[in-house]
Amino acid sequence: MKNLITLLSLFCLTAGWAQPGQLDPTFGNGGIVTTTLDQALESRTIVLQPDGKVVVAGWYKISSRKLLLIRYNTDGSIDTGFGDNGKFISDFVVYDAVNIALLPNGKLVATGNLNGNFDTFFARFNSNGTLDSSFGTGGVIMLDFPEPTKCQAIAPGPGDKLYIAATQSDNNVMWRIAAMRLNADGSFDNSFGTNGISSLDFTSTGWVQDLKVRPDGGMVIGGRSGSSGFLTLAAFTSNGTPDPNFGTNGQVVLNNLPNNLSFFNEMHSVELDGNGNVYGVGRVGLNLSVVKLSAAGVLDASYGENGLSRIILGERTEGFGSAFDAEGKLLVAGKLGPEGNGSRLIVLRLNTDGSLDTNFGTAGITEVSIEPDYTQQASDVVVRPNGKIVAFGESLKPFPIGNLVLIGLTSGMESPTHDLAGLVSGATVSPNPVHGAFTLRYQLASPMDLSLQLVDAAGRTIQSFQQGGHQAAGVYERQYQINNTVEGGQYWLVLKAAAGGTMALPVIVAN
Repeated sequence: MKNLITLLSLFCLTAGWAQPGQLDPTFGNGGIVTTTLDQALESRTIVLQPDGKVVVAGWYKISSRKLLLIRYNTDGSIDTGFGDNGKFISDFVVYDAVNIALLPNGKLVATGNLNGNFDTFFARFNSNGTLDSSFGTGGVIMLDFPEPTKCQAIAPGPGDKLYIAATQSDNNVMWRIAAMRLNADGSFDNSFGTNGISSLDFTSTGWVQDLKVRPDGGMVIGGRSGSSGFLTLAAFTSNGTPDPNFGTNGQVVLNNLPNNLSFFNEMHSVELDGNGNVYGVGRVGLNLSVVKLSAAGVLDASYGENGLSRIILGERTEGFGSAFDAEGKLLVAGKLGPEGNGSRLIVLRLNTDGSLDTNFGTAGITEVSIEPDYTQQASDVVVRPNGKIVAFGESLKPFPIGNLVLIGLTSGMESPTHDLAGLVSGATVSPNPVHGAFTLRYQLASPMDLSLQLVDAAGRTIQSFQQGGHQAAGVYERQYQINNTVEGGQYWLVLKAAAGGTMALPVIVAN
């Protein structure tokens, strides 16, 4: 198979740091992994485990569409300890809108639709990729809503709740944004909305695409509405009522975007930053676009062009998935090129003002093509604990050949040392970016003496939090405070063992 890769040559920014947006030579075959299934398929979502492994989800058509999950190791190889030799393929038939979420206990929950009438399923998996028999019937709950309901996105939230974003219609006449909340066992949470469901009417037709859960248990949902595809956002409080402090009665419809571009628009992904600002990622006209709004639903005039950042490259572009990297910059996974054959997978990075970060990839973009005549797109993207980037997508030949694609990229914030792997696991920092206080979580496989320092890009210790101290094997969750004299920027939190070995976690200190 021929790989066509458009990239700048590698160069070092600082000692031990790789230029961001380059293919990661330690991942797959020169940064690319293809999984050929010889059938029609569609990529949907990628989720990141604390150990750096990723699980991808989509549908896979043999004689009919089936739910497909695959787990990959940190080097891009398939994890044969997951499901059946690395894969799970459902016995039941799915229709569309497959999405997954990783729960705090390591289990996975998938949702989607079962048929053209939009009956819904929820499936929960153990961490080894087998169905969790304690959930529903054999790990699966199937629901037949009284109205057509398309569950498009799922995310965990406070109190072990599951948050769902869906589109509902009243006999295809009135279309609604539906927000749902489930208990851990899959039952509807009656403390949310009415019997676990709350809704807002679209102005006409519409589709929900993504959701994000707020720290207070509220949620923000993004999609499009109207025949022209106006970008639309809705916010709900933690009890399911439309948020009166967001837009108009909890809803924002962007039907008058700058430069009269409000046509043929899509919003596929939603992100929230540490200040509660909302980002909607998708397409405006024929250009990949991101809108930024305040927590109150007002376009941020300092971002892009009056709140809209458009990426104009001379070809059609579209964004499908997004994530913030360790520097607090927005990564977008998408496609470049025509709607059919000849499109390419892309990952780009934006500065905080919405402009392309020209230090990333080639002038802000990394472009990958598996075959020049294939239909290709990157559907989602995550940032691993060591700062590296993994994008997930597809490369499709005319039926029936289909390839799932993973792309591993450098971020410029890769940990220079990670030789405590196997001894220290599940290390996370939250929140990140850090606004003064933060929580460090990790697990020790054996007793050791550990110290913790905040280190800058030049390797200088900026602040010491603990100087050694014996710690028994087990799970730790500790709170720390960054001195107010530390300037905002990118740093490392470095765990150092007295017996030798370090682990570095990328963090952003907010101004």
